[in-house]
Amino acid sequence: MTKLQKFTNRPLLESVHSIQIRKFKRLERKINRSKNPAAVLSIQETWTDADSRVIKDVQAAGYRIIHKPRIDQQSGRGSGVAIVCFDTGITFGPINLRYKPETLEYVVARVQTGAHTSRIINVYRPGSNKATSLFFNELETLIKKVQYA
Repeated sequence: MTKLQKFTNRPLLESVHSIQIRKFKRLERKINRSKNPAAVLSIQETWTDADSRVIKDVQAAGYRIIHKPRIDQQSGRGSGVAIVCFDTGITFGPINLRYKPETLEYVVARVQTGAHTSRIINVYRPGSNKATSLFFNELETLIKKVQYA
């Protein structure tokens, strides 16, 4: 049993930007060095596809992952978002929405600990330009869809 699988009084959620999940061992070391690692981790810019070996490595290590890759059809490069659950005592699963916004990437999970159920939305807005009103409108729509999912 790794340190990550031991569930004591730790925070539910932590977020990491641009960790490049393809370097899973580095991610695992980072979490293990944390004094109080989170039970669930959201990752932006995963830079891997759905069939990636690292996704299989995450699952083989006993963790559950909801990954939504984004691959640009012209360049073959992409980004993507993921939510990883490190705790086997948590009920964890995807919330699938039929929503394709233009300005953001997202993945949604349902997390249940005992009698408490939460929804986690991991949102990434690609690019470094200022957020537009379209982004905020799409974000509001996403939140409303998740609220009723």
